[in-house]
Amino acid sequence: MAPRSRKINILVTGTPGTGKTTLSELIAGQTGLNHINVGKIVAEKALHQGWDNEFESYLIDEDKVVDELEDIMSEGGNIVDYHGCDFFPERYESTAACVVPYVRRNPINNLHESMILL
Repeated sequence: MAPRSRKINILVTGTPGTGKTTLSELIAGQTGLNHINVGKIVAEKALHQGWDNEFESYLIDEDKVVDELEDIMSEGGNIVDYHGCDFFPERYESTAACVVPYVRRNPINNLHESMILL
């Protein structure tokens, strides 16, 4: 029996404002992958422990985020963007095609011209 192929997951990480979401949406649009913006689902589904005024962001509840994404990540076919991925379980990495630490140093209007998909 041939091994069953799995749909891939791609994790895109990077500092705020670098274009992770823009890049992820472009890739999702071209590949049909499901785009998951972790920051957005944290806010929409209250997967946090409150608001941090200093950093102007939610204090995410990592366990709640992992629980929320468990079935979705197991199915594969996702591109996930967030500031970091250190709290994701190792099993997510085993389904990931790649983990892309993303740092943009050029203006966003040049993103399309400078983007190379491997």
